[in-house]
Amino acid sequence: MKDDNFIEVYRAKNNPQALVLRHALDDAGIRAMVEGELLQGAVGELPIGWATAPRILVAPADFARARQIIAATDQAEAALDEKETGDNAVCLACGGRMPDGVSVCAACGWSYGQPEAE
Repeated sequence: MKDDNFIEVYRAKNNPQALVLRHALDDAGIRAMVEGELLQGAVGELPIGWATAPRILVAPADFARARQIIAATDQAEAALDEKETGDNAVCLACGGRMPDGVSVCAACGWSYGQPEAE
C-alpha cells in the first residue's frame, strides 16, 4: 500500500532493520511505511541487494526529522552490536558470553582451560 505523497527516506539492509526503523519513526510521531518488505523473500526471480531492499517511506514534510531519527537509531544499534560482539569469548558448550579473562562459563561450567588431572 504505497501512498503517492510519501518519499523514500532510507533503504534498509533487511526486513528486521526496516521494522526497527519504522517503529522508531512511529514512536517519534512520524507516520512511516515499509515498501518492498516481501521482495527479500523472493528467490531466483529477483536479485537480492539494493533493488530489493526494503524502503522506508515518509511524508516530505517529515524527511529531515526522519533522517535524524534513523541516524540516531543506526548509531544506537551499531553501539549495541559492538558491545555484544566485542572481544568477549563465547562458550563452546552453551554459546553464552564469557567476558575477557574468564576461562569458565558462568552458565554451564565449561572451560577453555586444560582439564585437571585426577
